[in-house]
Amino acid sequence: MDDRDDDPSLRRGRGRPDHEWQRVVVQALTASPVLADRSARAMLVELVGDVLGRPVHLREQATVPLQFLELVRFCVREDGGLPALAHAVRTVAGDGLTADTVGEQVRKFLEAVAPGRAGER
Repeated sequence: MDDRDDDPSLRRGRGRPDHEWQRVVVQALTASPVLADRSARAMLVELVGDVLGRPVHLREQATVPLQFLELVRFCVREDGGLPALAHAVRTVAGDGLTADTVGEQVRKFLEAVAPGRAGER
């Protein structure tokens, strides 16, 4: 198991994901070699904004997992934000485990909150 899977910033307390699916998404993003690069993370945020039709402004965070958690929470609040995140991850990280994991978690979450509308933006 990668040390990043047990990041203290994602444990109970300050900065923890609100739900298990968010923890899985943050861990998948953090484990991506592509998204370890600051420029790739900036591109990810920019692409989410492109899909949403407006710039995404996130608070600065001390660690990469907290940056990803901030992005996931932003996307949860925005109409179409989670599908935008899944699309941006696949675009930046390419086809593979990271994109598949994020896409699956987004689909499951959206299906749970709005059955039959998981693929909509």
